[in-house]
Amino acid sequence: MAAHPSIFASACRGPGRTGRALVHSLLRGKGLTRKVTVPVSAGLLSDIDAYFGALTDYRQAHPESIVTMMSNASYAAINNSRQLVADLHAVQDGWAERIRARRGSAPARILDLLLSQPVVDSPMLQRQLGVSDTVALEAIKRLEAAGVLTKVSGKARYRKYAAGEILAQLDAFAVRAGRRGGL
Repeated sequence: MAAHPSIFASACRGPGRTGRALVHSLLRGKGLTRKVTVPVSAGLLSDIDAYFGALTDYRQAHPESIVTMMSNASYAAINNSRQLVADLHAVQDGWAERIRARRGSAPARILDLLLSQPVVDSPMLQRQLGVSDTVALEAIKRLEAAGVLTKVSGKARYRKYAAGEILAQLDAFAVRAGRRGGL
């Protein structure tokens, strides 16, 4: 990623969370990310002392260390994101082996939806897929029997179901990113 210090100038001032959020906004605005925001800030926070040192250098008119740190964090985030995509595809491939769902059927469409929405309920599936309550509940039942979905809360038709394998991959992604709380 070719970076110019001016891209990061406003992101390196002010409260930490705001500044790190601006980094993602600037990357998107400059066309460096398109559909998702890679967790660049997590890479910055994996070494707090180096991050604060780079910010101090920047404030003293020496932008090189923050630019280097941003670049390294961006590459690490890209690699982590690529790993997540590969892991999610592996989960999806495993599902395809366990569930023989006809292309375009409600169960097949739910499997695709679970990649971006790993916790679902019947009303949400009805809206997203344009199916009846009966069709949504039958698809949920089939996916639950195959171990794709697990009931996590609720009663009757408002039960929530989670795709545990997807949630596990998202947790692994957060761990790899060096996610830290409180900053």
